[in-house]
Amino acid sequence: MQKYVPPSLRNRPSQDAASASAAGAAPLPSSPTTVHGRTGTWPPAQSQNKQTDLDHLSGSARLSMHGDSFIGVFACLKENAAHVQRYTGASAKGLNNPASKMGFGNSLVESIQKVQPQYVMLFFGNVDININYPFDICTKGLVALSGKNFVDKVYDEYTAFIERKILTRLKGFGTNSAEECLKTVYIAAALMPVIQDKDLPKAIEKYSIKGDRPGLKMRTVQDVHLFNQEERRKMVIYFNKRLEEFCSRFKHVQYVDINPELTRDNNNSFIHPQFLSQDLTNIHVLWEPTIKFWIPHLKEAGLNENSIKSEDELMRASRDYAGRRGK
Repeated sequence: MQKYVPPSLRNRPSQDAASASAAGAAPLPSSPTTVHGRTGTWPPAQSQNKQTDLDHLSGSARLSMHGDSFIGVFACLKENAAHVQRYTGASAKGLNNPASKMGFGNSLVESIQKVQPQYVMLFFGNVDININYPFDICTKGLVALSGKNFVDKVYDEYTAFIERKILTRLKGFGTNSAEECLKTVYIAAALMPVIQDKDLPKAIEKYSIKGDRPGLKMRTVQDVHLFNQEERRKMVIYFNKRLEEFCSRFKHVQYVDINPELTRDNNNSFIHPQFLSQDLTNIHVLWEPTIKFWIPHLKEAGLNENSIKSEDELMRASRDYAGRRGK
């Protein structure tokens, strides 16, 4: 019987398809769309749910995972493996803004209060570097912050939110608060950028249009160089280095980085093609062949290889997703 190949892998080079099959899961499309919440768009369209663009919410209160659209990789987990909540278009920087119209920071805290997990993972920062920074350059040009200064600002706001709203819930943190319920907080590294320079203008235009904003055009060639793929790679490395140093300051805060497994030389290079979508304007890596890389980092929180959906379940989800997109 011919093996089912999901739409996201059709017409890909044979070695990529083979590699994905070897991963034990047929990759679903991870392209940005609001259809049934598969992944997010930025800037986000106005949602009727003012709290979050909540897509995948499942049961276990032991581990609660929160992030922008990149958190969608954990939709590959079985339903009761973890509680997963996605905030479409959320920036790491914006979490610390209590006056934010989207209110993602408040929603995240409310979710933790409701679920009362033992472990929490945060996965933010990808939207800031991959979309928000190029967007700033497109609208402001050279007046915008430099890459390093932009990262510093994102880091300062993100870690301020973590210290103020998340770490105070760690048992033994010293606040003597009844809200102390957490054993460990996991902070995930941003992933290396996947959009090549030639595709970035289309990516920015696509995400801005999906967010109900007019399409943006590159201002000048010089502006484009300010956020080319190499510049974004350096920004990710710098952001992750600062995050790792932040995590090292606290006993029960763990830094999680799967870039070594994703990149070509295990050394903060660019992500291997087998983990990339056919859509060259998609800022996400494929979820199904990469979910396995997260498991070793989260075993203390109860995840293992059996936490991942079966290949049949993933293929069925892929067919359902393709059917919805075809309507």
